This record gives sequence, structure tokens and C-alpha cells, in this order.
Amino acid sequence: ENHYTQPTEEDLWDAAVDGMIASLNDPYTSYFDYEEYTSYQSGFGENYVGVGVTVSFQNELVVIEAVKENGPADSAGILVNDIIVEVNGESVEGEGFYDIVGLITGEIDTDVTIGVFRQGVENVIQLTMTRSDIDNTTVSSTLFTTDDGKTIGYILVTTFGDKTSELFHNEIINLEEQGIDGLIVDLRNNGGGHLYTVYN
Repeated sequence: ENHYTQPTEEDLWDAAVDGMIASLNDPYTSYFDYEEYTSYQSGFGENYVGVGVTVSFQNELVVIEAVKENGPADSAGILVNDIIVEVNGESVEGEGFYDIVGLITGEIDTDVTIGVFRQGVENVIQLTMTRSDIDNTTVSSTLFTTDDGKTIGYILVTTFGDKTSELFHNEIINLEEQGIDGLIVDLRNNGGGHLYTVYN
């Protein structure tokens, strides 16, 4: 209470938790505050309000991994491997991953301007888009027929989200009813998610 910086109780608790996490010396363990946790959880639904990109945090940079076809980001011209360096004219370099994600997501039908660095382009590219409701289906399936006439079911699981277990079960039943001879479950680029979804 008497320290000249007048820290808030929340700041002190956050610092204490950060210190405990750091003492574990484990790069895969992290602490989310309320806003970060809310942003993290929003990615596990079958839809969300945003611009339609999948991002990763590489060397403290937010990198575009995938762009939703015909989504706001796609229409604005964002490309895979673009690096997000500004949001609404403010630099986000050095900011936390979920802090940056929180700036990009927001209310539906509102605009956001994202500044990206693109290899081969000297200046930051400013792209404005309108946030919309993005379909974020975590499970999808299709059928393939091999050259020898076998029918192969294919299920893509992008995230272990809130409804993934139920959706996966439904897709399995649907494919089996079509008389598949084999099954491929594709987990490439799956960023993880709920542990209980995996063992359900």
C-alpha cells in the first residue's frame, strides 16, 4: 500500500503467478489472465466473431497460418505467412499472443485494420476488414474411391473443441453407413484443445 508505484492487487497476483509459472522452466506451461482465457476458449466453438484467420506465435511474432476462404481477411488480401505487426495503426510488436488476438477479434460488423509485414514488400501493408461470424467447424468428412474400387472415409479434425467429440462420432456413423472399406483421420495442423475431447 505504501510503495511509490502504487501497484494494484491484481498486478501483484499476476506477477506472483507469472513467477510460479516461470519457476517451472516449462515452455508448454503458461498463465492466462481473464481476457486471455476468454479469447483462448472462444477458439473451441464451432463459430466465432473475427476475420477468418488461423495464427501461430513464432519467435514472438503472430504469423498467419491459414486464411478462411471468402472470409473478411481473404477478401481484404491477407496471405499465409504474413506477419501481423499493427492493429488499428498501433504496433503490436512485443505484445502477448492473446493480447493481439483480442485486438483483432471484436464485435460483429465492426472494422479492424491489420498491418502486416510480407516477405518481399518493403513497407507494412494496411488491410481493413469487417469482422463477421466465422464458421469454425472442427470436424469435416468426405469419401474417396481408390483405383481398385475401395471406398475410403476421410475425417479432418482441426481442433479438439467443445463439440468435436459429438461431431466426430456422427461423422464416423455417417461414413460407416456408406460402407467404407477404410478410414483416414487427419490431425495435421491441429492445434490441440480440450483433453477430455481427445479421450471421449
